Amino acid sequence: MRANPWLLAAVLLLAAVTSCKRSGNDRQAATATPVSTSSFAFSVRTVPIKQGRLVAERSISARVDPVHDSLIAANLGGRVVKVLVEVGDQVEKGQPLVQLDDRGYQNQLENARLSLQRARLNLKAAEKRVGEQQRQLESQRRAAADNLELTKKRLEEVKALYQVGGVAANDLRQLEVALEQAKASFAAADAAYQKWLRAHDEDLQQLRLQVEQAAVAVKQAEQAVADALITAPFAGQIADRFVEVGTFVGPGTPTVRLVAGPQEVSFKLPPDDVARLISQGLRLQYLGHDYPLELLRTAPIAGRDLLIEVSAKPPPNSNLPLGAAGTVYYSLLVGEGSLIPVGALRSRDGQTVVFAIEDGKAAAYPVKLIGESQGQAVVSGLPEGLSRVIFPLPQDLTAGTAVEVVQ
Repeated sequence: MRANPWLLAAVLLLAAVTSCKRSGNDRQAATATPVSTSSFAFSVRTVPIKQGRLVAERSISARVDPVHDSLIAANLGGRVVKVLVEVGDQVEKGQPLVQLDDRGYQNQLENARLSLQRARLNLKAAEKRVGEQQRQLESQRRAAADNLELTKKRLEEVKALYQVGGVAANDLRQLEVALEQAKASFAAADAAYQKWLRAHDEDLQQLRLQVEQAAVAVKQAEQAVADALITAPFAGQIADRFVEVGTFVGPGTPTVRLVAGPQEVSFKLPPDDVARLISQGLRLQYLGHDYPLELLRTAPIAGRDLLIEVSAKPPPNSNLPLGAAGTVYYSLLVGEGSLIPVGALRSRDGQTVVFAIEDGKAAAYPVKLIGESQGQAVVSGLPEGLSRVIFPLPQDLTAGTAVEVVQ
């Protein structure tokens, strides 16, 4: 029986298709990449931990001031008739600076001197008069006393004679009456003398007081004349002048500004900065030049602006102009301990930690942050022997994560 050619062609085509499909599946299985079973590791870098002090650099505006800076004011009122100095002049202590019109004060001084002279003359005349009165009253009292003694003695003699019949009774009675009169005369003379003593003491004391008052008035007038000439209370330099000839000034009106003494650089800092201020390294920058400064003192308390006044001394040969404004650069102690980059710290659950490598894995160590400045932090609490920390920190790095160090 002859085979059907169409049926034979269909069988051959089916076999060819099946063979091709099997061959393709075998090649795909042979070329597939096997799945890796190795774990992932972070590539990190580390930095060394240093020990020391962390210092912050700061700057603040400052002013060059003299140690002595005084406004020389008038002690009394008057018109300026002479200005004897100019700004920039060097003056000595006691040197005249400004002369006020003193004619009125000179008149007051002359009148005060005349009053003192009159008071002294009145006292002298009173003392002379008192001396004459004293001699007269003392003479009267002495005469009354002598008469009293004489009368007493005469009466005793007459009494003795009367007892022997030598005198009459009438003579005795007359002497007794005379004795009573002598006693009355002495009492009157003594009373007048004692009264005069009390009165003349009061009169003389009042006159002496008038002399003292007149002398005080002279001193006051002399002081007014002296105050009309305003002088330098200390040697220094005239920094400012506030009056001209013809200007009227009153008591307390400034006339010139006098400065003296070595220069000081003054500036103000917050109390926290003063507490952490490092005295070494202070410097003033003025017109592009640096001047080292020596810390002199700090005010004990803050002012109304809540800042503390700080004074420092520039070099003796700095020749900085008074009132010059510059910039002071100073250093603050942030803290002492372990120094690491700020970027090596991470805050987690309210705690600050750093990461280090331990047995190929990241390990977290809690630390106490003391302070930071200019990208550096000072911390404490790191375990002994730890010498390096991971920096910078990968964002997803956690404790226990496998890490590998790269250069």
